Amino acid sequence: MIRRLPPVHLCVALFFLLPGPVLAQSGAGPAGAQPSGKTARPKAVQIAFFTLEAQGVEAKVTAIVSDTILINLSRLPDATIIGSKEIDAMLGFEQKKQLSGCTDTSCMVAIGGALGVDKIVTGSVGKLGESHVLNLKLLSIRDAKIEQMYQKRIKGGTEEAFLDLVPEALAALFPAHAAAFEPAPTRGAATIPSPREPAITKEVAAAGPGVYPWILAGAGAAMVVAGGVVHSLAKSDYDAWKKLPESDPGVKSLKDSGTSKQTTAFVLYGVGGAAAVGGLVWYFVSDNGRSIAAPVVLTIAPLIGTSGVVVNGSW
Repeated sequence: MIRRLPPVHLCVALFFLLPGPVLAQSGAGPAGAQPSGKTARPKAVQIAFFTLEAQGVEAKVTAIVSDTILINLSRLPDATIIGSKEIDAMLGFEQKKQLSGCTDTSCMVAIGGALGVDKIVTGSVGKLGESHVLNLKLLSIRDAKIEQMYQKRIKGGTEEAFLDLVPEALAALFPAHAAAFEPAPTRGAATIPSPREPAITKEVAAAGPGVYPWILAGAGAAMVVAGGVVHSLAKSDYDAWKKLPESDPGVKSLKDSGTSKQTTAFVLYGVGGAAAVGGLVWYFVSDNGRSIAAPVVLTIAPLIGTSGVVVNGSW
């Protein structure tokens, strides 16, 4: 015999019996209670990057630019980047065959669906005449459309221009995370010296008591010694010329030879002496050769009608 409960008793029973199953299905606790445990992190976006297509550039250029883009993509927060090697491992033979001729958006979206990724980054690097061009596009697999595109042309220059464009290109594809692609400041970067404090190169500072002034002085001294040797040969020619009679056919040649050698000797004396003195002055006025105040300038002017020269030096 089934006994009916009064309406009031039935309501009380439902009040105690229903919350358990209902709350269990909804995952909610009693009124006013907060769910326990940590907040679940959003699922990382999976992005596949295909090696860039080469158009008029060498394969090594495409490989270097592609690697640079892949490294920069890894800076994206909450994103999983899949490179070409991982893509090759995930695709089957038929899919790889299909990918070899895949250039349009619908084909790339189909490949992205086979990979199970959310987005695809692809593009090309090319050269036409003196212009270098970088093209990149971001495809949405769910929407089957191009989300963002980037194209930049640089006229002239070298292939290194592609590397400079990578941060700018990725910032255009992912504007919400543009700051992630800004180059980080280099630690220990050399500071630019003040204009009032002339910079001293490391090599010159490490040279100690000025090597270069002594090189100049030594070269000058060597030229003076060479001038002495040439002057001695000129004197020998003159002595031989004086001993020959005027009618001898070799008189003129000996005299011309002596004059030419004497002129050469005077030039070596002048230039060598100026270089030797200049090196010494350079050493003492430039704080023992630890800094270079100004370049050495020598001006050689022959004296018309004589066998001497004038040498002007400035430091």
